[in-house]
Amino acid sequence: SLGVERLLLVSKNDIKTSVDIVIIDNDKKGDFFDIVNSLREKGYKVSIVSSSRSIQGGLKMADRLSAKYALIIDSNLYKVKDLAKREQIDLKKGDVIKYFKR
Repeated sequence: SLGVERLLLVSKNDIKTSVDIVIIDNDKKGDFFDIVNSLREKGYKVSIVSSSRSIQGGLKMADRLSAKYALIIDSNLYKVKDLAKREQIDLKKGDVIKYFKR
């Protein structure tokens, strides 16, 4: 019994935070895969919400998934939205991974 509890504790600690990717601009569709892979390698749980949804629909889905953050990709803008604090920050693509290292 004690061994199972330890395994559960370890598995909970392996996943840092849930980050959902909300894709808005279909032209940028391929650009998010390197971000997704980098975040997953760092232990983040990443879900991808369909680009066919509106921004609001994508954010609602991220909220239903209990994500802490949503990453909105729109043309050359990368917006990280903290869903708990309802705050948003605009970043360049190269700064997205740095943001989640904090």
